[in-house]
Amino acid sequence: MSVYTDLDSLARMVLEVDDKVQDPMEVAAILEAIGVTREAVKELGYEGMFELAGEVLRIADYYRSLGEIWGEEKPTRLQRLLEAVKLFLSGVLFSSPWLFITISYMFFGISLLPVYEDPLRATAIDLAMILSMTITSILPPIFLRRLQFHYYQEDYLNSQRLLVAYYMLGFAVTAVSAAAIWLSFSRAPYPGWWTIYLIIYFIPFSFFWLAVSPLYFFRRYAALAISYLVALGFIGVMYRLMGAETYLINIYGLLLGAFFSMIYSITFLYIRFRILGIGSEPTAPPRFSFVAYSGLSYAIVGALYFLLIFSDRFVVWSMSHAGYPLLASIEYEKAANLSLLVLVLPFGVMNYYLTKLYECISRDGEKYQMKEVEEYRGAVFKIYIRGLLMTAILGAASLLSLYHVLSEIGWI
Repeated sequence: MSVYTDLDSLARMVLEVDDKVQDPMEVAAILEAIGVTREAVKELGYEGMFELAGEVLRIADYYRSLGEIWGEEKPTRLQRLLEAVKLFLSGVLFSSPWLFITISYMFFGISLLPVYEDPLRATAIDLAMILSMTITSILPPIFLRRLQFHYYQEDYLNSQRLLVAYYMLGFAVTAVSAAAIWLSFSRAPYPGWWTIYLIIYFIPFSFFWLAVSPLYFFRRYAALAISYLVALGFIGVMYRLMGAETYLINIYGLLLGAFFSMIYSITFLYIRFRILGIGSEPTAPPRFSFVAYSGLSYAIVGALYFLLIFSDRFVVWSMSHAGYPLLASIEYEKAANLSLLVLVLPFGVMNYYLTKLYECISRDGEKYQMKEVEEYRGAVFKIYIRGLLMTAILGAASLLSLYHVLSEIGWI
C-alpha cells in the first residue's frame, strides 16, 4: 500500500492512536488495525509484523524523547521565553497585596491601615489584621476546594451557588470570631476603647480577606491586584478630599475592596454560565466530609503560616515593658512592613518553578519508561533544586537592593 512507504509515517500514525504505547505487541496490533498488511510489511523489507513493530516502536520512542509526539509541537525559544515571563509576572501579581500596600505608602503616603504614632492604637489595628488573616485562612482550603471541583468541571452554576454560600458562611464565622475576641480581650489590661477598636478593624479586615480568597483559587491575579488598588485608591482620594485622617476612611476602603472582589467573582461565573453558555451538566460533588478532611491539613498550615510570619511582632511587642501584655513598636512596624518588598521577585520565581515542577510530575512522566524511573526522579529533583537556588539568589539580591535604596533616601 502506497500510504505506508516509510517507517516515519507509521511511527507517527501509531503515536496518533496511542502516544503511550510501550510494547511491540501493542504496536503490531495498532499496525494491523490501521490496515498494514503482510504484503506491506514485505514491501518495507521486513519478514514479519513483529519485526516491523519493533522498529516502529524504536522510532516512536525517539520522537517521544524529543517531545515530538503526534499533535504536539515543540515550543520555540520565543514561546518558552514568553511563557516564563507570563509565569513570573503571575507570581509577582500573587505578591501584589504586599507590593501595592508598601509602595503606596512609600511613594504616596496611602496605607491600607491607618498610620498612628500611638502604640496602643497601632497594636489594636495590627492585631486585628493578624487575627483576621489567621482565622479566615482556615475557611478557604476547606470550603473552596469543593467549589474548585465544580469550577474545573465547568459546572459554573453550582460554582456560583457554592461561592454565595461561602460568603454567607464567612460572614457568620466573622461574627462568631468577633464575639469570641470581644470576650477574650475585654478582661485584658487595656483601656475600654481598645477592644472596641480591635473589633471595628477585625470585621472589615476579615470581610476583605474572605472576599479576595476565591480570586486565588480562580487564579485571577489581575482582579486580585485591582481589588487592592480599589481599596487604596478610595482611601487616597478620601484623604485628599477630607483633609484629615479618620479611621472610618480605611474601613470604608476595605469594605469597598471586598465588595469589588465579591461582585467580580460572582459576575465572572455568571457570565460564563448565562451569557457565554460555557459549562457542563451539573456534576455530583464529593462528600463535604471528604473535602473538609482533605483540606484540613491546608487550613492548619495556612493558619500556622500567618502565625509564623507575624511571630516576630509578638516577640517585639512583648518586650515593651509598658504595663500591657502586647504593645507595638512604631519604628519596628515601619521596618517590618518595608521588608515585605523583598518577597516580590522570589514570588515570581517560585511561581515559575512550581508550575514547571507540577508539569514535570503530572505530564512529562509519560515520556519515561519504568526502567528510566531514576532519570525521571533526577529531572524532578533538578527543577526543585533550581527553584530553591533561584529563589535564594533573587531573595538576597532583593534584600541588598532594598537596603541600597533605603540608604540612598536616608531611611537607614
